Amino acid sequence: MSKKSKEQAATPLETSPSEALAEKTVFKISDDLIGMVRELVQLSLLTGTNIVDHLRAVVVEVSASDKRYVTVSPEYVDAYNEMIEKLNVEAEAKMQEMQNTLAQEITVDTEDSSGGSSN
Repeated sequence: MSKKSKEQAATPLETSPSEALAEKTVFKISDDLIGMVRELVQLSLLTGTNIVDHLRAVVVEVSASDKRYVTVSPEYVDAYNEMIEKLNVEAEAKMQEMQNTLAQEITVDTEDSSGGSSN
């Protein structure tokens, strides 16, 4: 290794942390994005799905009203709302199916009880 490359290796960075930040684009998380993360945690708990999968699917963009923030993209919100609507429809169908099964079981039990006591 040459003398010059040894000196370069031992030299600390010449930019301060604040100068390094000035070169980066830094964003804050909007309240909308925080709310979406909260909803995704709830969805994950309710459905037993992995939160990581939900978080990977989130699409964000720079806020139109304040360029310092990232927010959930309108396209993602639309897709999320459609998914939730489908889940609600499936849940209602499952609930109706369970109620029908329960009603049939009660009817069968009632018929069995009344049929056995009439003899």
